[in-house]
Amino acid sequence: INTTPIEKRLSNFLLLNKYNIPAVLYIKPVLKNITINDIELYIKYIKTYNIKETIVGSIFTEKNNNEPAPFYCDDKLYYNKIDDEEIIIKELSLYTNIYRRSTEVMKKYNRGEIWKYT
Repeated sequence: INTTPIEKRLSNFLLLNKYNIPAVLYIKPVLKNITINDIELYIKYIKTYNIKETIVGSIFTEKNNNEPAPFYCDDKLYYNKIDDEEIIIKELSLYTNIYRRSTEVMKKYNRGEIWKYT
């Protein structure tokens, strides 16, 4: 897949950590047999940069599972999780708070809960 290497995508955590800005690691969408290959690297970044909030999100597809994507007005895209998500969540939850939806962590920001530990 033609994406930027994970090391480069996660380099912003260096700046966030330097200026004591809370970071949220987004691992979404989880791609079957691909995303899970970087689990040790995610753990390394979570530990190195003290990342307390991580979102592990499902891929959007047209397969209807009764949970439509919140941003799509025609209800044609749906969350569809894969087994790899559960493995990633289990492993990463030893080091960080895990969320499945961006809205969950945003609610914590809005209530001021995330800023308490910085």
